[in-house]
Amino acid sequence: MGEMAANLAHQLRTPLSTALIYANHLGGDALAPSERKKLATKTIERLHHLEHLTKDMLRFVKGETNQLETVVISSLIAELQQVVEPQMKQHNLLFTVNDYSADEFLVTDRQALCGALINLLENAVQASPVGSQISFTIRLEKSNIVFSVLDNGPGIDSMLQERLFEPFFTTRSEGTGLGLAIARSVIQSMGGSIQINSSIERGTEFVIRLPRCNGD
Repeated sequence: MGEMAANLAHQLRTPLSTALIYANHLGGDALAPSERKKLATKTIERLHHLEHLTKDMLRFVKGETNQLETVVISSLIAELQQVVEPQMKQHNLLFTVNDYSADEFLVTDRQALCGALINLLENAVQASPVGSQISFTIRLEKSNIVFSVLDNGPGIDSMLQERLFEPFFTTRSEGTGLGLAIARSVIQSMGGSIQINSSIERGTEFVIRLPRCNGD
């Protein structure tokens, strides 16, 4: 708990300090309108980052699923496409969806599962060079529903892969270090698992397995 508190304080301090610096500069009388607008935008960005970090922390502490409902997988995938496709287009990425879930369903927390999958897709966007491809595949095994997010980005060093699921560990300057920790917590609370397959210069694949309701 002490280590987590120290990490949280560090994560909060940096964007907060930056926001305070920008806010102090806004009080300068000699600022041109364009410079004032730029500083205001940067201040708001830092405050949004703080808000995002706080929300992620609350979700991480919560840790369990609730509001269980019957979720038809194909419907969930259609919803996810609507959410992430604008980001894919903005980054000039080719996004392919391979949905082999048929009429499969889960009784689960739709919002929590959707959030975990969006996190993996957004990570893939951040890792992918312009013009590359991201594949989202859903298939059935005998006892599991399998969700796969595959990118052909730079890959992740094997020494860092397990650490990616640690709270507050991130390889991105703008990352909160909580997204994957939350995703794993959510998936494990649903009785599932999440793993990473990655190698340098060959891309990264995150694989989620959730038990089928009608699995043997």
